[in-house]
Amino acid sequence: MAIDLLAAHTPEYLYRYDLESFFYILVWAALHYDFPCKTRASRVHWKVESWTVPHAHIIKKILFMAPSFNEELIARIPAHLRDQVASWI
Repeated sequence: MAIDLLAAHTPEYLYRYDLESFFYILVWAALHYDFPCKTRASRVHWKVESWTVPHAHIIKKILFMAPSFNEELIARIPAHLRDQVASWI
């Protein structure tokens, strides 16, 4: 879910909330699915485990500012999709 929508006061709808929510789904999938083997991790990846707590909007902002997280995330993207992802970012 988009970070702004997790705050106490829900703002007026913006189309970017859908895009942001979709982005988080892609991040979640990259960390939890082994695409070549078509399997899913049985546990929540420790780097995003904090997304399941009430104050996730603060934690999401901090996490994406960490270069090590971004590097790990890119490394987990299947090789055949990396060029596409690089063109988006």
